[in-house]
Amino acid sequence: MFDKTAEYYGLIYTSFKDYEHEASQVADLIRTRRPEAKEVVEVACGPALHSRYLEANHGFSVDGVDLDEQFISIAREENPGGRFELGNMRSFDMGKTYDAVICLFSSIGYMKTKEELAAAIGNMKRHAAPGGVIIVEPWLQPDAFVPGRLHLHTVEKDGISIARMTVGELDGRISRFRMHYLIGVSGSIRHEKEIHELALFSREEMEEAFEKSGLIPEIDPVGFTDRGLYIAVNET
Repeated sequence: MFDKTAEYYGLIYTSFKDYEHEASQVADLIRTRRPEAKEVVEVACGPALHSRYLEANHGFSVDGVDLDEQFISIAREENPGGRFELGNMRSFDMGKTYDAVICLFSSIGYMKTKEELAAAIGNMKRHAAPGGVIIVEPWLQPDAFVPGRLHLHTVEKDGISIARMTVGELDGRISRFRMHYLIGVSGSIRHEKEIHELALFSREEMEEAFEKSGLIPEIDPVGFTDRGLYIAVNET
């Protein structure tokens, strides 16, 4: 999904997103519910920007899984103490359970149907130890998405200049984003394009996906970025 821009992901998103602060919030959410927690797996970890702070600042041992080979390569290089594997959130198998399973930055929205959503939540539960914590940051609810909205983001650092313009459109319950990048490096400029599609699930549909796996989610309507959070404990 970020096949054209994976190497610049950290540069773009750390320019406006406070991963260190969010990792501190995640750590508090986990240890409030499981004080002895030590091992965490981050689902759809990307280049493992949250994982880095969870390990360095909060003492967790963090593994991760993602679909993108470039992200996994970056995660392994930047977080040599963790195990980072290629995998789909519906079917990945780390071969063990964890004190906490986290899926952040609305990555769950890449599940296109309620069936895929339920499968992903079920797989997260299978990786949570008894008493383990599951934290999922959702994408937007259907009534919160505004099609046609344009967004421009620019960043300059270490000799790299990037301008990204994004426009969103609606296709049924799928929000589709067309992203255009102008990337300037070493006196040259190139243009890259990506399309991202995320499903718009209602709060009731999110709750239903958890309940199908026998989980009762606690809902924080605000979360880190006003998208909310779903927090559940594996009681089985």
